Amino acid sequence: MADSDKDILITPNVSQTSQPEMKFVGKDNSPMFLKVLDDNTLSFEGNEGQVFSIGPTMSSGDIFSVSDISGIQSMSVNADGTIALSTPATPNFFHINPSTQRIGVGDAGTAPDHLLHLEGIDGGNGELFVERASGAGIKTQAQASTGVFGTSTNHTLALMTNGSQRVKINNVGGIEAVSNANGWNLWHKVTFGKLDYGTSNGQGSGLSTLTFDDNEVGISTYTLPRDITIHAVEIRTQGVVLSGSTAQVLRIFANGNAGSGTLTDISYDASDFTRHNSENSNATQHSLVITGVNGSYDAGDTLGVRRNSGAVDMGDYIVDVWFSIDNA
Repeated sequence: MADSDKDILITPNVSQTSQPEMKFVGKDNSPMFLKVLDDNTLSFEGNEGQVFSIGPTMSSGDIFSVSDISGIQSMSVNADGTIALSTPATPNFFHINPSTQRIGVGDAGTAPDHLLHLEGIDGGNGELFVERASGAGIKTQAQASTGVFGTSTNHTLALMTNGSQRVKINNVGGIEAVSNANGWNLWHKVTFGKLDYGTSNGQGSGLSTLTFDDNEVGISTYTLPRDITIHAVEIRTQGVVLSGSTAQVLRIFANGNAGSGTLTDISYDASDFTRHNSENSNATQHSLVITGVNGSYDAGDTLGVRRNSGAVDMGDYIVDVWFSIDNA
């Protein structure tokens, strides 16, 4: 191997059975040959065999082709638009079908059924994995009897619509709605209330869970199994025709302390309620839905609810608290 080995040798082979060729030799003395085959294909070859070839015919056959050392075609571009990548074990491992404009990968073959069709090799799982360096990886996998989609890393999976995340599945399997106003189907509900609540407010006016029958004390708190976020509240009343605009405040609190700590206050007045029988001015069933609430409480907290201010007779007074479980 020396500079003296460098050479370009042209052999026309006119009137010979051998193909015309050009021999390119560099310092390493490992020559490359450019041969003109009998069908006018240009074949680029080395000492170990053909590297690739280019055909002159644009209307049919392979225009461009690359083969491995054993002569098996690894890549081809056909005149009809077909592009194929092959391995020794899997012909057409990657195949673009020009007539259907579909791409097949794996064992999807030369006639993929979908725009992008991935099929497991030799009956194995078909899968697609998208990953960010040092970030979450998303796997889509077709198993024998189950379709799997999600993260295979220690990350949360979020589902998005209209450009925003809507639902999250955390890395231990908890499901939560991301929206603070539209996650009703995933939220949980606990109900507090008291019959004939009257004008009760402030200290001693806590509502009850389980039962709020006139003759039953009921349980005044609800113990949280996990961390939660309150998203919405519905107040329902019955027995009194609501009127006026006296300000009232509903307070959600924790651990029996309605004066400090985590407090969620919701302000309203009677005019905010919807009368259920709108054609009957004397109807006494009313409801008010408040969304966009954002109150966070910890696992083990005992949740309590009361009307904190506003001495207005509301009759029977029921409060539904809607919440999501965080990091379930």
